[in-house]
Amino acid sequence: MTFDLSRGPLSLGYELRYIGKMVVDLAENVQTVQDRPPQNADYADFIHYPSVIYHDLRAGYNFTDALNAYVGVDNVTNKDPPLGLIGTTGNGTTQSAQSAIYNVRGRFFFAGARYKF
Repeated sequence: MTFDLSRGPLSLGYELRYIGKMVVDLAENVQTVQDRPPQNADYADFIHYPSVIYHDLRAGYNFTDALNAYVGVDNVTNKDPPLGLIGTTGNGTTQSAQSAIYNVRGRFFFAGARYKF
C-alpha cells in the first residue's frame, strides 16, 4: 500500500509492505492435507514463518523543473527477516531460496538527486 502527497515542490511518500504467515516447508510435510497425516511433522522446530510488516518513508523536493533531491528510509522499524532466512533467490528448491521477499539488510537510509538534461 502506497500513499503519496505532493504540495508544490515538496513530495512525501509512505509505503507499507505486508508479507503474510507462510509454512516453513511444504504444507503436507507439517500439517494434515486431504485427510492425510503430516508426511514429515518434525521437519522443523516451528511450522510457520510469522507475518511481517515493513514501513518505508521518503521525501523529495523539486528545486527546478530539472533538479530534484530526495531522502528516505526503508524498513523504518528495523524489522529482521524470519529466523533462518538469508534473502537469496536461488533455484527455488530450499526454504532459504524463497526468502528474497524479506528485507535482510535492516533499516536503510538513502539520499540522492536527479537532474534532467
